[in-house]
Amino acid sequence: GRVGDVPQIGAGLFATAAGAVAATGKGERIAEAATARMVVADLAAHLPIQQAADRAIQAIEKRGSIGVIVINHDSMTAASDRPMAWAAREQGGGWIGPIPSPEPEK
Repeated sequence: GRVGDVPQIGAGLFATAAGAVAATGKGERIAEAATARMVVADLAAHLPIQQAADRAIQAIEKRGSIGVIVINHDSMTAASDRPMAWAAREQGGGWIGPIPSPEPEK
């Protein structure tokens, strides 16, 4: 199911002064784990941003698909258990994100 509009604080979207997270994927599993809140708690505990994102993936990946975009006061990152499109842009900077790979031939 959809996780972005789940009326559960910390499920798919969460933000504090430590950072902000948006999650997508298997909504039920993401909501059960309060994934976005977990990532922000890791940021508040001063885990490196990529490590916090990767921990979210590891917590869910065996039970369903997941992807997260994470930002804090000085950086941004993303992680997923499978290729997912994402992009981000710093004020005045260029776009960042994975370089799209060609679709496999069918």
